[in-house]
Amino acid sequence: MAEWGFQLGSYWFNAIDVIIVVIALLGAITGVIRGFSIEFSSRAGFLIGFAIALIFSNIISHLFTNTFNLPVFWSTFIAYIVLFIVGYLFTMAIGNMLDRALDALGLDWLDRLLGFFLGIVEVLVVISAIVYLLELQSVINVRPYLDPSFFAEKILRPLAKIGSSFVKEII
Repeated sequence: MAEWGFQLGSYWFNAIDVIIVVIALLGAITGVIRGFSIEFSSRAGFLIGFAIALIFSNIISHLFTNTFNLPVFWSTFIAYIVLFIVGYLFTMAIGNMLDRALDALGLDWLDRLLGFFLGIVEVLVVISAIVYLLELQSVINVRPYLDPSFFAEKILRPLAKIGSSFVKEII
């Protein structure tokens, strides 16, 4: 079976590379449309909301248990959800203020440019995690498709190694 692709300089790009580039460009376009401040604050909002809820849900759950006579499970669950939403909304509010400040200063172009790069990075991180998980499984051999890929070899696999070692350090 012939491999579809094209050569650009000394590099060979196959169908997987084209798919990765198209998806990365979609992420870049999304980043340009939303802007860096909104895009980053929405992603950071999940992490900050998760961290705040994880750290303080035990304290707030005692307050719910004592005030409303709720069972421990429900008071912890409600405290976690409320704290997550508060952390997320607070982070989004900061992102909106930053977006308005950049607009007022005439730095809208910088917000869009940084959003472009953030969109590409987000997509590459997600695709590298997917490639990493696909290579861990043994049901379908994905090596024949990924080995000739320029982006899988030069960007996604090294990024996946860095990400997996980072996750192992956290755990």
